[in-house]
Amino acid sequence: MNTIGDIFQFHAEQRPDHPALIDEKDALTYREFATQIFKVSCALAGLGLQRGDRVSLLMPDTREYLISDYGIMSGGFVRVPMDPALPIQDIIALLKDSAAHGIITDHAHAADILHHLHDAPEALPDLRHIILIPNAGDRQKPAGVDRRLIWNWESFLDHAKGERASFPKETLASINFSGGTTGRPKGIALSHVNLCTVLEHTAAGFDVQPDSIFLNMRPLWPVAQLVMMAYLARGTTVVLGGRFQPTRFLDFIEKYQATDASLVPTQLFRLVPDIQPNDQRLRSLRSIFIGGSRVAENLFQQALETLGPKIGVLYGMTEAPISCVLHPKAIAASGGATSAIITSVGRPVPACHIGLLKDDRIYEGAEAEGLEGEIVIQGTHVMQGYWKNPEATDNAFFQGWLRTGDLGQFKDGLLYITGRLKEVIRSGASSVIPAEVEDALLTHPDVAEACVIGLPDPEWGEAVTAFVVKKGGSALDEASLLTFVRDKLASFKRPKRVIFLTAIPRSHYGKVLRAQLLEMQAQSS
Repeated sequence: MNTIGDIFQFHAEQRPDHPALIDEKDALTYREFATQIFKVSCALAGLGLQRGDRVSLLMPDTREYLISDYGIMSGGFVRVPMDPALPIQDIIALLKDSAAHGIITDHAHAADILHHLHDAPEALPDLRHIILIPNAGDRQKPAGVDRRLIWNWESFLDHAKGERASFPKETLASINFSGGTTGRPKGIALSHVNLCTVLEHTAAGFDVQPDSIFLNMRPLWPVAQLVMMAYLARGTTVVLGGRFQPTRFLDFIEKYQATDASLVPTQLFRLVPDIQPNDQRLRSLRSIFIGGSRVAENLFQQALETLGPKIGVLYGMTEAPISCVLHPKAIAASGGATSAIITSVGRPVPACHIGLLKDDRIYEGAEAEGLEGEIVIQGTHVMQGYWKNPEATDNAFFQGWLRTGDLGQFKDGLLYITGRLKEVIRSGASSVIPAEVEDALLTHPDVAEACVIGLPDPEWGEAVTAFVVKKGGSALDEASLLTFVRDKLASFKRPKRVIFLTAIPRSHYGKVLRAQLLEMQAQSS
C-alpha cells in the first residue's frame, strides 16, 4: 500500500463488514468508513483545491476528525493538524506558516478566526474555505466573508464528484508542527511513504493481531495518533474513547473488550492507583504502550506489579515517529519489574537504523555498544524536512542521519536514553545529566514528579535546580529532600535548590515544558 487512501480502499474491499471505528454513537464498518473518507477527498477537489494544497484540522476528538483527516490525505492534499487548546494568535500563526487553503473546524474556532480576520483581513491571504463540522440544526447556506467561503458540512459534501485521485507515494501528506517545548514550533513535513512506513513498523513492532481492538484516549491531532492508525492499517477495530479519565479508561476496556491501548506517562501515573488487584475490567487487555516521554523507573515497576507484563514502550519523535519499541513480551521474558530492561526503549523497528553520533563520527552495531552519544536515525520513515525552513532542515541532519538531540547508549542491542543534549547542565567544570538527578529524587517515597534544569548562576554558570511535586499530604521540605539524595549523587550533581510545585507543566505528549519552568522562575525572581 503506497498511500493512506490505499489502506482504506484495501480494507473496504477485503473486510467490508468488519467494524473499523466505534464511538459512543455507533460503529462504522470499513466499507462505510472508506466511503465517508473518500467523500471528503472528492469534496475538497470539488471546491477547486489542488494536490499539495494544505487543509488544517482544528476540532474535537470525534469520528469527523478522523474522516476529515484521512480524507484530506487520501485526496492528495496536505493535512495540517492543530491543537484545539492553542490561543487564537498561535492558530493564526500556524495557518499563515502553512499557507493553509482551507480549514475544517467547529463553530467556536471559526468564530475566533473570523473575528481575528475582521481586525486584520490580510492576515491569512491563502485561506479560502472554512468548513464547519456537523452540528445539530446547522443547515444554513454557505456564506461568504471577505473572499472566503464558509461551508456547512452538508453543503461541503455536496461538492463530492468523481473518484478518489491517484498520486505518487512521495506526495506530501502531512505537516505536523512540533510541540514547541523550548522554542517556536517548526512544520515537520511527512510524505505518504513516510507515514505508510511508520504504520508498517508500528504494526510489526506492536505485534498487532487480526482480532485486536485498540482503545484510544489520546488526542487525535498529534503525530501520536499514528499508533491508532497502525491498527486501522491492519484492518482491526479502533474505539474512540474521548478524554482520558482513569475510571472511564478501565470501564471502556471492559465494555469493548479492548486488547490494546497507548498512554503517556502522566496518564499511566493517574491510572495505576485506580486498578484493583486482579481487576476483572482488564481481562481482555494485552498491552499498553507508553510513549511521549521517559517513564520513571519507579512508576514503571509499580505499573508492572499492578498490571502484570502488559506495559510496553515506544520511542520516536515527530520527525521520525516510532523508531524503537520495547514489547511487553520482551519485558516478561527478561524478568519483569526487576529487570534493567525496563529502563530501555527496546530495539529499532524493522528497516529503521539507529546509531550514535560522537566526535563527528557515527557508531552503529557492535561499535556502538557501551558508548554514549547523540542518537541519530535513518530510514524511510524520517521526515522530508521542515516546512519552508531549509536552514533548520540542514541543521537537523548529519551526513544523512537525523539528529534527535537525545543522548543514549546501546547495551546488548537495547537502546537506553540517558538525557537530552540541549538539557545537559554545565555546572562549574562538570556536566550533569538531568535524568540521573531526577531518578534519584523520585526514589523518595513522598516525591510524585521531578524535573531538573540548569538555571543561570554567577558562581556555577548553571545551578542544578529541581522542580518537585509532592505526593498528597506530604510535609516534605527542601532540606530533608537534599539530605535524602546526598548519598545517591556526586556533590556536583546535587541540586543547589528545590522548588516545589503543585504540577509540572507538560505538553500533550507528557514532555516537560522546560521553557515554561524557566519563565515561571524568571517571574518569581
